[in-house]
Amino acid sequence: MDRHRRRLLAALPLAALALPALAAGADDPTRIKADELKKLVDAGQAVIVDVRGQAAYDAEHAKGARHVPLAELSARLDQLPKDKLVVAYCT
Repeated sequence: MDRHRRRLLAALPLAALALPALAAGADDPTRIKADELKKLVDAGQAVIVDVRGQAAYDAEHAKGARHVPLAELSARLDQLPKDKLVVAYCT
C-alpha cells in the first residue's frame, strides 16, 4: 500500500460518515472505521464518496472514491446507489 493510501485510510476513522445521516443533517452521524469500510467496499456492499473540493480530490483520494463536493451533495444524491452503504469522507 503506498504512502498516500495509508494516510487516507488512517484519516477515514476520523472522518468517514454514513451518508444518510450526513444528508439529513444529523448532529452525530454514524462513523465507521477504515478496516470495516474496506471490508464492505471489497464485498461490494459500500461505496466511498469524497466530499472535499476538486483540488484536494485531484491531489489524492481513496482508491475508487467517487467525488461529490459537499456543496453539491444534496443535489446529487440521486447519483449514488440506493442498495449500498454510502460513506462520505473528508480530511
